[in-house]
Amino acid sequence: MQAKNDEERSAIMAKGNMTIRMEPELEAQAAALFKS
Repeated sequence: MQAKNDEERSAIMAKGNMTIRMEPELEAQAAALFKS
């Protein structure tokens, strides 16, 4: 049980980190679209 919880927690954290990492790129793309 503990291993499964740790696995799920790291999967959730990885997903959160991915989202945080992607946001600046999405903002840059949106800014480029608005400028054009």
